[in-house]
Amino acid sequence: FKSFREQATLSMIAADSLPASEMVTAKNVFSAQPDLDLLRVSAIYGANASGKSNFIQALMTFAHSIVQSADSSFSYSGVPFELDEQSGNEPTVLE
Repeated sequence: FKSFREQATLSMIAADSLPASEMVTAKNVFSAQPDLDLLRVSAIYGANASGKSNFIQALMTFAHSIVQSADSSFSYSGVPFELDEQSGNEPTVLE
């Protein structure tokens, strides 16, 4: 998708290490299952032109595809990785 040729993952699983304050954990982490703690919020940061906006666009495209998938006339029109000739012809996978 756009500038992403390889798989990229945004994990919302909380790290095992405890932060300095119990209050930080209580407000920012919740238990989805007994052994699975998830973050309520995350940040995406990096240098200019590092793909932050393209990552958000991929998430928005994925969400839109899910919502529109029940419509029989829906057609995915994603933008593949186009920085080399081979990848531009390969399918885009969002999951």
